[in-house]
Amino acid sequence: MKPINELEKKGNLYHATPIWKVEYILEDGLRADLGEKHLCNIPYQCITPYIRVAIEMAWITKGKLLRSAEQFVLGIVGFSKARLPENVREQLREDPFLYEPGLITFMDFPPESIDQVIVANLIHDNPDTVVEGLCRNSKHPISLHQIKYEGRGKFVSLKRLSTPSIQPAAISL
Repeated sequence: MKPINELEKKGNLYHATPIWKVEYILEDGLRADLGEKHLCNIPYQCITPYIRVAIEMAWITKGKLLRSAEQFVLGIVGFSKARLPENVREQLREDPFLYEPGLITFMDFPPESIDQVIVANLIHDNPDTVVEGLCRNSKHPISLHQIKYEGRGKFVSLKRLSTPSIQPAAISL
């Protein structure tokens, strides 16, 4: 069983969101002004260097929305810090409300900084063909993984779509 952190890329920051929002992020990047959290009346987005923390943050903030839509699929978008503009990197701050390592941004992350997308199916194991097509059509190379939650903190890799198909491997948090 491989830990989920083996999918993490050093230097990436992760943001998890319901799958239907991933298409927008791939087109327009991560927009800080669309964040639901505010600090001193300024909206911000949460990001973290850890996939597990991104999934947990999304479940805490979006769990009710996922249940009401009956679509338990998260998109975890990995942004390469090296591809972020310098002024965006410089304004990153520690998340004052998070007990796990996390950051907040008040500025947009451009779509060119997307390095990785992980589709996490929390209940079923249907691959998301829409996200697969979007990643393949991206101007910049994006590594795409499909994983399924097996319960008790374990994920199973469905396939890695940026390379030839590989055997499913157990992944745990």
